[in-house]
Amino acid sequence: MRLTQKETADRLGIKQSTVSGFENSPEKSKLETLFKLLSVLDLGLQVTEHNASTKPNSGWTREW
Repeated sequence: MRLTQKETADRLGIKQSTVSGFENSPEKSKLETLFKLLSVLDLGLQVTEHNASTKPNSGWTREW
């Protein structure tokens, strides 16, 4: 999916400058913006330990 910043912003209900800010300085962005972006782009988020192996975890697989 290739969306412009404006198209992405329109889908999220935010300003284009917010999308630009997320791209250029993600560390300054709100967590809420990240989750909105993930939702619009139909993506998920997986958190792992820094030193974790690249093998998939065979433990908990259910969502909250």
